Amino acid sequence: MNKKVRTQKSIELFLNLILLIILTISYFIMLRVFFTNEIVFFAKGYILIMVLYAVILSVFMGIYGGYKLSFSKVSDLMWSVSLSLIFTSLIVYIQNSLIANHLLNILYSSIIATIQIFIGCLIVYLEWKFLYSKFPAKDTLLIYEDDYLTVLNKLKKNGDLNFNFKDIISVKDNTFSAVIDKIHLYDYILILDINKNEKNYIINECYKSSKSIYLIPTNNEIIMNNAEKLHLIDTPLFCLNKFGPSQLEKIIKRFFDVLLSLIALIIFSPIMLVVSILIKINDNGPVFYKQVRLTQYGKEFMIYKFRSMRIDAEKDGKALVAKEGDDRITKIGKIIRKFRLDEIPQLLNILNGDMSIVGPRPERPELAENIYKELPEFEHRLKVKAGLTGYAQVYGKYNTTLKDKLLLDLMYIENYSLFLDIKIILMTIKTIFIKESTEGF
Repeated sequence: MNKKVRTQKSIELFLNLILLIILTISYFIMLRVFFTNEIVFFAKGYILIMVLYAVILSVFMGIYGGYKLSFSKVSDLMWSVSLSLIFTSLIVYIQNSLIANHLLNILYSSIIATIQIFIGCLIVYLEWKFLYSKFPAKDTLLIYEDDYLTVLNKLKKNGDLNFNFKDIISVKDNTFSAVIDKIHLYDYILILDINKNEKNYIINECYKSSKSIYLIPTNNEIIMNNAEKLHLIDTPLFCLNKFGPSQLEKIIKRFFDVLLSLIALIIFSPIMLVVSILIKINDNGPVFYKQVRLTQYGKEFMIYKFRSMRIDAEKDGKALVAKEGDDRITKIGKIIRKFRLDEIPQLLNILNGDMSIVGPRPERPELAENIYKELPEFEHRLKVKAGLTGYAQVYGKYNTTLKDKLLLDLMYIENYSLFLDIKIILMTIKTIFIKESTEGF
């Protein structure tokens, strides 16, 4: 890591610490102002409340990416901080009500939360502006083989926050020595999908020269990243034998799925009733839409969704994915798709054991067959149960390419943990409010 990167990371850490301290202190001051006679402690008790608030807030900030000043748009950061403060405020409200032995004034608690969100968004905006004024986008060399425009357009859509591509070079159209010469002119190197041998040589050259390396991984590199390190002989060994959740993790995951889906069905039952009535009033058609999908090991099952399209949406019998501005989508369908309400009935699929709350989204068999012809590795997603939400849904876009969806889902499969499931569930709430995460194909 070069000196400039180390300095930036140190300043970013310092700014995040300032944010956490200010939010914690401001919360404590407002707690004392609004609840002077209801929560009374000695000095150590108040310190404990402040520590608990800071810890809870820090956990949610980590989950939502509120600390990633260097790699986020300011709007994303403000959403992350706001959601973190909302959940933190809810938890500490319950905690403080238990301490006071009665429900605290919800209006005062809401005022505190609102002020905290304003303070948090203001601070993170100022910190973001400061950081990018001191450390603007990095002058970067992009190395590619066939296509670079797809990745370049994605990065530009993100606001060019991290990379300023001063030079772009193809390993196919230039001599390899010319590529290596270019590397020595830049501290930041972005490597796209290129020949394995050339990639290894470039990485070694960058490592030797202490260049910051960014690269898009292949399927195999994601799988290898989770390998167990062994030292049976005097040569290091990598062992690949996990491939998703262990048996114990599957049992825990299933218990978690059943418990959470039951709670969710109870909470969403009024919404389900309203949506059902609106769909019926709209065109007097069926409320639910059933369709064959694929889950773990290629098993077929019948998925349930609220119907968001016309009854004759696929009258010719062909499987068609929804597109932006699709005229087959009803007026009610546009609303429920925007907020993902059409997915709620899949909680029944989860209870039935065909799906999990978190996992790769299930594909239709006929579409999957076509995908496998173009991208055979896409079948790797079937190593786990299909999910209501997933890694590709919270870190990708609704129109993310199939190859990128596969890479994201492999990241989930190879790094599974219950904490990751919880993180993805919480991140799903954020994606609902971000247009580019819910836009059509």
